[in-house]
Amino acid sequence: MKIVAFLSLIYVVILLAIGASKLQKENNYKRCKSVVSAAVATGRLPKDTDIHKKCSSYLSFYVKSNNRKIASVENGKKVYNKCYSCHGHKAEGNSGMGAPALAGQHSWYLVKQIEYIRDGKRTSGRSKMMKSLFKKLSEEEIQDVSKYLRSLGKCK
Repeated sequence: MKIVAFLSLIYVVILLAIGASKLQKENNYKRCKSVVSAAVATGRLPKDTDIHKKCSSYLSFYVKSNNRKIASVENGKKVYNKCYSCHGHKAEGNSGMGAPALAGQHSWYLVKQIEYIRDGKRTSGRSKMMKSLFKKLSEEEIQDVSKYLRSLGKCK
């Protein structure tokens, strides 16, 4: 009888340990999902190396499954160097030239506007001048410059 009670207790402890392990994995998954979502949105990975270790497999799965690359804010700054003569060094805009402020604008909006101008769907203002620049940009560069501009702060 004592052996049966002891084995039952061990069985319960094992079940609890398995349940706790599954719960911990689920919590890690949720945490990694939010970390990766933030990284994709900002173009930056957190500096916490512990998170990198825990989330690296989820990150590679996310990037592969969504066929995406985390945009590089640093590369976006390099791409933007072609734009500052009209839009300003800090993307604050230039009303005299009719160049709107781009700093802090939503990345998805900037990507769409670049694509519309590049593809000839938007032809207003100085779109013709920008079209030749945008035709030379890769999809990655478009993502990068939009993330860089978003990182500059709120649009005024």
